[in-house]
Amino acid sequence: MSKTSSAVAVLMTAGTLAACGGGSGGDSGGGGGGSTSLTNKQMQWYGHETAFTGMGVSQAIEGIIVPAIMLAKPDAASVECDEGGSATGIWTDADDSGALSAGDTVALTATECTFSEDGIPFSGKATVVFDAVSGEVYDDSADWALKATATLGAGAMFDDTLASGSLKMDIAHASNGTAADESDDVNTVKVETPELKLTNSYGGKTYPVTITNYASAFAYRAATDTEEFSALQFTAKGADPVLGAAFSYDAKLAKSPLSYSWPKSGFVSGTLETKISTETITTTFSSTSGNPGTVTFSSSLGGGTSLTYAQFDDLEP
Repeated sequence: MSKTSSAVAVLMTAGTLAACGGGSGGDSGGGGGGSTSLTNKQMQWYGHETAFTGMGVSQAIEGIIVPAIMLAKPDAASVECDEGGSATGIWTDADDSGALSAGDTVALTATECTFSEDGIPFSGKATVVFDAVSGEVYDDSADWALKATATLGAGAMFDDTLASGSLKMDIAHASNGTAADESDDVNTVKVETPELKLTNSYGGKTYPVTITNYASAFAYRAATDTEEFSALQFTAKGADPVLGAAFSYDAKLAKSPLSYSWPKSGFVSGTLETKISTETITTTFSSTSGNPGTVTFSSSLGGGTSLTYAQFDDLEP
């Protein structure tokens, strides 16, 4: 996970908001049978979208909150993001303290702004309100915490996904004080959104998706460059080239931690449940010698399928 010189950029990182990877998108993997009404591809895609949408919403806020923090100080009119992106902003110092504090706001304008190689770039406008701030946020060796709410402006985009709505983030940064650099830091993060509307494009067609009642909790551990989700739930409704013109599901973390290893580029543990009107799909991640191994899918009505992690990561509509 790449970082800037400030600990504020160790917030989070991700591969995609709604779908990850490329590949043939074929109906691959073993299994099948039972009384499920789903094809193998549909079962796999429910698991894929639950995992990457669930993780991606929590990661997407990085390209908004990090530049807002970096712009919330005197004479900081612009920020250079990674991968050639940029951000500008207007900081309103609510208490005229000359320092970031509760009640401050940043009116942000960003272009492809991300702070990690695999992050989700944010483009467009957003208003960030800092609801609570404690500790020295700009000190790499300090413990600090903040709560912030980001409201997206018209035309805002996460990578190629059009987005509208708001997200709330609560982060506590622990330096642990046992290493001169940030290698032992831990960030404990909670992300919520009452509603986030997304519009994806596949094959020249657009597919709207609405995420509601989203809530996640995870810890980013710098020592292992791993994110461990202890809680995750949301509802997704909309249209999808695989799931149909009017899909709906409730997702939750059934067995924690849901662990994503950045050095290994994949999920290495955890179980997710995706409940649709007719059945519940269970997606389980397992590791092989610490590497992403097998992803298994099963239906509450019977039947199942499996993929190697590489096949899972390469799924396409």
